[in-house]
Amino acid sequence: MPEQAKRVRLTFAGEVVLHARVLHRAMQDAVEEASPDFSPMFREIAPTVRAADLASCVLGSPMAPLRGRWRGYPRFASPPSIAFALAEAGFGAVVTATNHAFDCGAAGVTRTIDAIVQAGAVPVGTRRRRTDSFVELFDVAGITLGYLAATFGVNEGTELRNGQRHLCSLELEQVLELADQARALGAGFVVAAPHWGREYQAEPAPEQRGMARQLLESGAVDLIVGNHVHVIQPVERIADGVVAYGTGNLLSNQTVKVGPPGVQDGVLLHVDVESGDGRLRVSGVSATPTWVQHPDYLIRSIPTALADPDLDDELRDELEASAERTFQILGPVVRRA
Repeated sequence: MPEQAKRVRLTFAGEVVLHARVLHRAMQDAVEEASPDFSPMFREIAPTVRAADLASCVLGSPMAPLRGRWRGYPRFASPPSIAFALAEAGFGAVVTATNHAFDCGAAGVTRTIDAIVQAGAVPVGTRRRRTDSFVELFDVAGITLGYLAATFGVNEGTELRNGQRHLCSLELEQVLELADQARALGAGFVVAAPHWGREYQAEPAPEQRGMARQLLESGAVDLIVGNHVHVIQPVERIADGVVAYGTGNLLSNQTVKVGPPGVQDGVLLHVDVESGDGRLRVSGVSATPTWVQHPDYLIRSIPTALADPDLDDELRDELEASAERTFQILGPVVRRA
């Protein structure tokens, strides 16, 4: 009797960057001053995120000490309540391998892992101890999914002792090795999340394209969802796999004052995975465009917002322009959700 076909939907979002003004707004939204509340910022996208079989985002802001001072750029130190807001919104996986992973030192890496786990999600790309694996396995509706992440390194000026480097996958060259480990552990579908590229550039850098081709043509990786550049980059099919070079910012204080118009653009990238011919493959990619609204930092689901007949005309124009930019950059592989 033939095996029943399987189909799951994976949703990927971009980077959550807790600049000082985002922190300040969360304090204003908090019922108790000691616990900043980020959940209102995610309320409009939460239904879409929760509809996925597995949803993931990137957290570029490590956790401060319990009674430590929170701070934004350039050395982030964030309250653990962000982890609970992400889990509440529906994110079951949180990529933590970024250039800011060690902004709060080695202890900050561990605190970030602990906060995410306590919130009910799974951190990807960092670990507590050398004996832990960098590969995370997820049972997604009967499919064993291997998820791994790596970053090109840490910010200039960040000093790492030899005993700290093993806490984060700090070499993009490590991705292929980790993907092979995921296969050996039984993963039928492997996702890699590299922290790579040149900031604010919608066109993927040559090193991104070269690495994507190497990984996907190897057959060890099925899907690449990159991050770091703070703007959306294209989605392409290579061999039997798919690469999304960059998913932009999900939440940040960035505006055209620091980058191009696209820094407020984001995307919920929906990847459908199906079984066929004895292998799991990407059967389709669609997208829900998002946009960070200032000063309340509400992450707008653009289709949801545009459906409101009372939406302000100026805001409507802004959202329509954002969606147009997003789909033009994503390219023909991606359809509108």
